[in-house]
Amino acid sequence: NNLSHIATRPFLKNNISDNELEYIKEHIPVRYNDSLKFLSEDARNSSLIAGILIYNNLGIGEDKLKYNSLHKPYIEEGLYFNVSHSKEYIVFVKSENKIGIDIELVDERNMSILGYVCDEDEKEYIKNSKDDFTSIERLTKLWTIKESLFKASGTERRIEPRDIKVSGDKQISFLDEIYNIYTLKEFGHIISIASATKYEDIKLVKDKVIY
Repeated sequence: NNLSHIATRPFLKNNISDNELEYIKEHIPVRYNDSLKFLSEDARNSSLIAGILIYNNLGIGEDKLKYNSLHKPYIEEGLYFNVSHSKEYIVFVKSENKIGIDIELVDERNMSILGYVCDEDEKEYIKNSKDDFTSIERLTKLWTIKESLFKASGTERRIEPRDIKVSGDKQISFLDEIYNIYTLKEFGHIISIASATKYEDIKLVKDKVIY
């Protein structure tokens, strides 16, 4: 099976058109009102476009969305989804089983969080591995894998990234469940997906924002 449910849409400041704004007000009015609380226009746009991706790809109204104590949205109809954004990119994924996604910019400045994200074994991997990633890409890879695992699990426990153990395996046990791990390098970012379902292939699909 192809996991073809990942959608990305680059966005720029002020680029939500009047047509899109009317669509947002009609279909996701709660998110629209919530977005007005953001001081940053980029943050508002990210929230709104993420809302459109959820609405378009799930085909459900906002009344079906519920939120856990960490404000992670979910639905109670046997369908799992997740969304993440970084800079001008937003990614969305859905599955019939638990799934999580995270996207992070590859930025040398993020090396400052090494001790927060990684244990000693992971630091060794970042510094000395012979794979096709640079050191900062390896750190970003581990960071996104940990975030995607946390999000896929749906746990409401607060777990420090350093306490999530990540190996080089394509399957990882987290909170007594097995997740399949997929990592992509795209447009200067690392994207990781943790999925309870095993897929043969992963691909990004550029999504239409307005259907």
